[in-house]
Amino acid sequence: PAAMCAAAVADFADDYFQRDAADIQADFKRKQAKRENEGQLTTRAWKESHRGGEDADDVSVKLKPAVIRVRLPDGVLLQGEFMRREPVGAVREFVAAALREPFRQFSLSFLNQPLAEEDGGGGAAAAAAAA
Repeated sequence: PAAMCAAAVADFADDYFQRDAADIQADFKRKQAKRENEGQLTTRAWKESHRGGEDADDVSVKLKPAVIRVRLPDGVLLQGEFMRREPVGAVREFVAAALREPFRQFSLSFLNQPLAEEDGGGGAAAAAAAA
């Protein structure tokens, strides 16, 4: 070749390719955090709000999500994270998507009080925050 690449002719010492304990621990923690984030059941809105990364100006990223747990009659426990201003309808859609028979009707309640669909101002998250 007419011109050699600088990386092709560079001579690196053997210790350049060896990783120390700090590198291995940092890589392990990064991969562990990635596995935990991918394993959580989250809503599309929450994923989209956190997909942007380091956007400190966005108020929705600064707020911590509310964790909503729904116990089904067969004993299955659904857990999802919802932003605090999401309506009850988002929780209803999340539960309906997880049902084996999505045509079945169900109701959501908190402390034996039914959650109304009209509760658009963060009723599900407000209920979770009160708990």
